[in-house]
Amino acid sequence: MRLDTHAKRNRLTLKSGFLLLVLLPLLACHQEQENQPPADISLRVAHLHDYAWQDRNQSGQPVDLKPEAERQALLRDLNHIPGDLLILRGLGSQASLVHLQNALKESGQDYPQLFYIPGPNVYQGIGFLSTRPFSETRKLNSETFRIKEKNYQPLAGGVLLSTRTFPALWIWNQQAPSPEEPYERRRNDARIMAQTLRPLIQSGAEVILTLYSREEFDSPMFRLLEEAGLRRLILEDARGDSWTFRDPQGILYRQDQWVFATPKVHDAIIKAQVFDSKDLRQAGPYRHQGMKLP
Repeated sequence: MRLDTHAKRNRLTLKSGFLLLVLLPLLACHQEQENQPPADISLRVAHLHDYAWQDRNQSGQPVDLKPEAERQALLRDLNHIPGDLLILRGLGSQASLVHLQNALKESGQDYPQLFYIPGPNVYQGIGFLSTRPFSETRKLNSETFRIKEKNYQPLAGGVLLSTRTFPALWIWNQQAPSPEEPYERRRNDARIMAQTLRPLIQSGAEVILTLYSREEFDSPMFRLLEEAGLRRLILEDARGDSWTFRDPQGILYRQDQWVFATPKVHDAIIKAQVFDSKDLRQAGPYRHQGMKLP
């Protein structure tokens, strides 16, 4: 009996050891998967046409809330095709961005990470909402750049994310001066942006720059970005159209939102598109852009 019991114990020990040999690599693999970012990341770029306020009197000071029907239409579309990262312009103050964050959470889309870049006044900021944590953030307009005895503070900011394919991915959001501004200011804003991104690119970081600008596609300002190491990404809708703005009468169509990326990111993008829907057309004159990366 004792020999039999001893043999049984040995068999149990062998089985336990075998199970541990099988389970330990599986547990390690599971732990590694938990620590890795998801396999892909989706980005949505949106000009919100004054999400919280509208300057209907063209006075430079917003006087009315954006109509509720337009805001609800915007929320429906953002929920229909959500992004892991929302890159936002035309949203107004930081309170406007927080309001949008809360509205999306109430509708089922939670973006716990928020980064706001203030504009020249409280109504002209840009920002980010993200489901993923930021490794680092930076605001260009918190720095003063001096060129030929003049100060410049571009409306731009970036967030650093880590993905499985790109451990260091900088995503920048910029609103450039309008063509009515002096050429010198437009050129210097682009020059500062290029000088900011060039060291990141040279250090091995990958970069995406989303830009709201009414420059033409062959603009010298865009060439400065390309010379810094970026390539323009072509985004189109199902019909092959790339326009992002239409006036209320539907007479003028133009592309005023652009995306540039480092070559590796540019070539790796799985999907690049311009969103169009009845809800977006009700929400305002701007169409949104979307990208998906591995």
